[in-house]
Amino acid sequence: QPFILVSLFMSLALIPILLTKRKAPNFKKIAGMSLKELYKTSPLGMVGSLFYGTAQSALFSLLAVYAASMNFTIFEISVVTFLLAISGAIAQFPIGKLSDKFDRRLVIIYTTFGAAFFALCAIIASRQMYLPGELGSKLWFYIFLILFSFCSLPMFAIIFAHTNDFIPKEKFVAAGASLQFAFGLGAISGPFLCSLFMNIIGSNGYFIFLIFFHSLIGIFAIHRMRIRDTEDNPDSQFAAMPQTITPVGMELNPSTE
Repeated sequence: QPFILVSLFMSLALIPILLTKRKAPNFKKIAGMSLKELYKTSPLGMVGSLFYGTAQSALFSLLAVYAASMNFTIFEISVVTFLLAISGAIAQFPIGKLSDKFDRRLVIIYTTFGAAFFALCAIIASRQMYLPGELGSKLWFYIFLILFSFCSLPMFAIIFAHTNDFIPKEKFVAAGASLQFAFGLGAISGPFLCSLFMNIIGSNGYFIFLIFFHSLIGIFAIHRMRIRDTEDNPDSQFAAMPQTITPVGMELNPSTE
């Protein structure tokens, strides 16, 4: 019954999207983009998507396994998965706002190393759970997991936006498909590799795996910043608007075409 209830909520969530009157953006010409072309256009976008997919697939598929191995109850496992998802959703707006104001690569670097740092803190906090009596507590583990999610989950959207900064608008859709494909390639190997870490190192190999791949993204981003400067894309579709604008105002604004 809980699974049916979740399916019902997902179906209900589609109703506002299906009732919208806004039309999808029109592209006069949609060109394809291979992975090789994507790498030449945005190496960080390609490599970042690959490594991020590896980390994220392990993050969601093995979180419950990690929690169970650390003697969490079923309720505590559900709390952990809920905190991971909700904090990542809340983080989308502030992190995305920062990426619009500053170099997106800087935001990627700070968020990915922030995620690695809080994953390390989660490892330290996990040792406190087994202290005797009232000394043991999962509170700090929950806090560090929330902070990790806050840094980690918005990263793919920033990688996506960074890639669009270097391509013409007729290739936005093709680039997005290629980024998703690179993400999928990484996601294929993520749970398998992470399980190896956990078998060799122990339960905390889960967070060591996440630290490793988030650090790889940050190191590669630093490398790319030293090679290529930031460029303004003349084909960017972003148009600044007041927060109080109405749907009618958007229709009348010629910059939204």
